[in-house]
Amino acid sequence: MTSVLTYYFLVVSVVTFIVYGIDKLKAKKSWRRISEFTLLMLAFMGGSAGAWVGMNVWRHKTRHKKFRYCVPVFLLLHIGLLFFCWYTTDQTTLEKNPSCSQLQEKIDSLLSMNKVDVGVAVCYNGKIVCQANADKAFPMMSTFKLHQAVVVLNAIHGGSISLDSTVLVTKEMLRPNTYSPLRDAHPDGNIRLTMEDLLRYSLLQSDNNACDILFSLFGGIARVQSEMQKLGLCHTQIRWTEDEMHIDENRSTENFSTPSDAVRLVEIAYQDEWLRETLTHCATGQNRLPALLPRDKSIRIGHKTGTWGTMPDGTVNGINDTGFVILPDGRHYSIAVFCNKSTLSFEETESLIAQISLIVYDYISLCI
Repeated sequence: MTSVLTYYFLVVSVVTFIVYGIDKLKAKKSWRRISEFTLLMLAFMGGSAGAWVGMNVWRHKTRHKKFRYCVPVFLLLHIGLLFFCWYTTDQTTLEKNPSCSQLQEKIDSLLSMNKVDVGVAVCYNGKIVCQANADKAFPMMSTFKLHQAVVVLNAIHGGSISLDSTVLVTKEMLRPNTYSPLRDAHPDGNIRLTMEDLLRYSLLQSDNNACDILFSLFGGIARVQSEMQKLGLCHTQIRWTEDEMHIDENRSTENFSTPSDAVRLVEIAYQDEWLRETLTHCATGQNRLPALLPRDKSIRIGHKTGTWGTMPDGTVNGINDTGFVILPDGRHYSIAVFCNKSTLSFEETESLIAQISLIVYDYISLCI
């Protein structure tokens, strides 16, 4: 939409510039003139840039108040319209690609056979090539640790701190009754860990205590949320820490993202060399995105999982995986799969993610 509108304004502006020049020539030759109404309508209908340039190049209508005031107003309106179209486009940096209809059909067919609320977005070569409920909000669970890592690494690359910087982790920081390999390894705390150590615990083992320690060191939830907005992830909300979600489980639904936002974040994370390499060593979710992919060392997958689990009523909520796959020829694609309100078992829900992952891999590696 934005590109079409830009071309339209460009064409009309060129025409308007020429018409203003013709009218200037007619004025010099005392020929029959083009009406001021026509000149202003051309500017109003999209030729404001051409009108403004024509007025100044041809020195035409510059003393007429209606032109001096109306043409700049039209120009500002048209610029504002272009900005609005750009800002409100869900895929700010990722365009939708209608050519992968076979892939879309396969995903749609698979999802139609399962009673699961699923969101999928796949990005290849800067384009969304497959999607399902891509603009619907899903609880992120621990996938938000990737969002946090992007913010932390931006601060590190900015020079305010380094990966080797250390922090004293006390016993009080290692909260009980939460998933924490870090606490299990050092139950008494009082150890010094580097920023890199904390990031690896958080990303690779989904350690909740490491995540909350990083929040405390880097501006908390508010900073991460603010940075996501700056990145254009306008359909992502990060409101609670891991500890706050454990206090009230209902808060888990208030940390949410759309699959389209999630896959855009993966693309951003992929550009960071340290993060790209680290995510390929993820220890969680091996039954999800990686499960059915070929066990070939030339194929690399980096991902971050999120898990809520089985609810008292038997439904399975918040079984997620987001990541990228690097193909043997160096190409890569990013994928985000969110599953919620699943009537399948936990294992079957993970298997569904694995099946989606395999369909995408087969199509992109063989057909594109």
